[in-house]
Amino acid sequence: MTAQTIFRTLLDRPNIISSKYQAKQLHAQILKLEPASPTHLSRLISIYSNFNLLHDSLLLFNTLHSPPVLAYKSIIRCYVANGLLVQSVALFLQMRASGKQPDHHVFPSLLKSCALLSDLKLGESIHGCIIRLGMDFDLYTCNALMNMYGKLQKVIEPALDQNVSLNQARYILPKTNANNTILNQCYRKRNCSYMAEVDRRGSMMDSVKKVFEMMLERDVVSWNTVIAGNAENGKYEEALMLVREMGNDNLKPDSFTLSSVLPIFTEYVDLHKGKEIHAYVIRHGFDNDVFIGSSLVGMYAKCARVEDALQVFNILPQRDSISWNSIIAGCVQNGLFDEGLRFFHQMLKAKVKPKEQPRHGEDQSVGLEMQPETTSHAHRICICRALLERNFVSSAEDGGRSFVVQHN
Repeated sequence: MTAQTIFRTLLDRPNIISSKYQAKQLHAQILKLEPASPTHLSRLISIYSNFNLLHDSLLLFNTLHSPPVLAYKSIIRCYVANGLLVQSVALFLQMRASGKQPDHHVFPSLLKSCALLSDLKLGESIHGCIIRLGMDFDLYTCNALMNMYGKLQKVIEPALDQNVSLNQARYILPKTNANNTILNQCYRKRNCSYMAEVDRRGSMMDSVKKVFEMMLERDVVSWNTVIAGNAENGKYEEALMLVREMGNDNLKPDSFTLSSVLPIFTEYVDLHKGKEIHAYVIRHGFDNDVFIGSSLVGMYAKCARVEDALQVFNILPQRDSISWNSIIAGCVQNGLFDEGLRFFHQMLKAKVKPKEQPRHGEDQSVGLEMQPETTSHAHRICICRALLERNFVSSAEDGGRSFVVQHN
């Protein structure tokens, strides 16, 4: 086999290239053996972009008088991987201006840029381009569209949370006429934007559903995206119905599917259904998955089955901040404050940084704090709350050797 045959085989089968060094060796051989054609250089750019070598990719790209689509989409993907989101969109516009027709590999990267830029209008424009080019039935493009709308929906949540904080302020601030007047003015102004944000959030979930319904082909990612979207928006019956339909489509739920639906049974406090999911998890070998384990811990804790939560937690092969938060919050919710402290210290010894606990965990501890039976009981509640909130931890980086709880 000649050298030319070898490097052409490598260009045709780039997955064989397993390192940056091999990619540069291939580049050197191309330059040595024959004048590089745009096709060869485009394939080399694609190989460089697979290793996230943006500088090398751009050097080659800029030598091409009329870059092929493969070169454009490789650079766009590399821009996105390096966080250069505006540049990725600009290069797409340059490609369109040059008369090049993008293929279905271009749009997933672009849609990811739109999501990371939190730019709904840009995303809708790209969606319109996809429809005009007849690519709105492509599996990967549709998955990327649903993912974009789902992520943009989550961007709205902080605005919705601000309205909740305003309601809480009514119960915290002293009830004076001046405070009431200020709060009423703020509430009126924010209520208008709140309703607009709710409408936007609903319309984006509608967009996810429309894309899903139009798809001729669906994979596990497609189903997971729409199931998670429904679950996160409180549409539990729709989410569970979709899980059943997914099974009818000869696709098995994976760990992401299960971690999306488990919180539903937590909300319903449906221990029987939660145990059914747990049994499915064990039968299909998902019991070592950290996301599934954390969801099961939270479910059992909400159902007041702390022993089951502890059993699930103890067999997890790996534990992240979510796992630790789940078991600590579970202990707090069920009044096991000493256990919560013990797990907190174990978390610090494991060199896992404490993170803010999700709101439902905080709400449970607030409820427990309202009517303490003893001073010691109240003090433990305050400590456990402190462990779950970063504002009360003076030093998480010192391995838990010192932390200060603020007392009034």
